[in-house]
Amino acid sequence: MRMKAVITSILLVLICVGSVVAQDALNQMDAAGLKQGHWEKKQSNGKLMYSGDFEDDYPVGEWKRYHQNGVVKALINYPENSDTASVTLFDDYGNKVAEGFYVGQEKAGHWEYFEKGRKVSEENQANGKKNGTAKTYYPTGELFVETTYVDGLEEGVYRAYYKSGELYFECQMKADKRDGFCQIFFSNGEMETDAFYLKGVRQNEWKYFDETGKYSYSLIYDKGVVVNPEVQDSIEQIRYQKLDDNRNKIVDPEQFMSDPVEYMMKEGIH
Repeated sequence: MRMKAVITSILLVLICVGSVVAQDALNQMDAAGLKQGHWEKKQSNGKLMYSGDFEDDYPVGEWKRYHQNGVVKALINYPENSDTASVTLFDDYGNKVAEGFYVGQEKAGHWEYFEKGRKVSEENQANGKKNGTAKTYYPTGELFVETTYVDGLEEGVYRAYYKSGELYFECQMKADKRDGFCQIFFSNGEMETDAFYLKGVRQNEWKYFDETGKYSYSLIYDKGVVVNPEVQDSIEQIRYQKLDDNRNKIVDPEQFMSDPVEYMMKEGIH
């Protein structure tokens, strides 16, 4: 019995020593003050905040960051001899919400975003800003919006599409503002509105057409102000009468121009 008790005591000592050695192996710096080996930090609730390895003060391999509930928030992979890290981000339920790359502390390269397991958008990053083509998708996967960015600002042609793939809205963008032609199309391909913006402000003649392609009327703008209000008043009277007669079916083309994408989604147009 005495021998068994001695052996048990020795085993307990070895276990405790091993545990202390394992703890001591965490969060180490060498003589030069450089971080080496495995590092971990815990949150105030005792759950991990992050864990990963350092080599000469640089993160290497796979790193994990955690939400407060302990679910992985980010998986970050640092390849050897590279300053680019691949990143996958998760919500606090463990669902993937984004994946892409970082160079240092800034987003870089191609990024994709997800919701409920499906891709909802994608973009390209350079120096922490959107650059190049960006796309968003309908919940069912079809292309919804395609636009281009330069240093974080929309530049070029912005396009939105019906689910069928037909063009719905097209507008010239400069420095994040509508600047140039702007057109809306019916789902049958006929143009509904042919408009023009100058630095985000309505300008020149805006032409409106019906679904057969027949010209309906024009509004003339000068720095955002209608200069033929008599036409506008006449159209408004007709529109209000139609709304009274058939409230749920008449589409107001002016609503397209304020935020065509939001209006399109709200109305379920596809």
